[in-house]
Amino acid sequence: MSGDLRLRPIREADLDAVRRLQADSFAALAGDIHSPAQIAAHVDLIMAPDYAGELLSNNLLVAEAPDGAVVATAG
Repeated sequence: MSGDLRLRPIREADLDAVRRLQADSFAALAGDIHSPAQIAAHVDLIMAPDYAGELLSNNLLVAEAPDGAVVATAG
């Protein structure tokens, strides 16, 4: 990936990408300290319908690559 990332507030159109990113990140980074069942339960929470509203109602920022892909979140 080349170029600069752009930080901006989350948009409704970002929800699927953000949820996938958070679920994949948690699964990859928490495997050493959480059981597969715990990871699956957390991923289920991320994918729950009401979690989308929580994402939109806080001050979450996304990092957008030059091609428009959401590659990180902060907040």
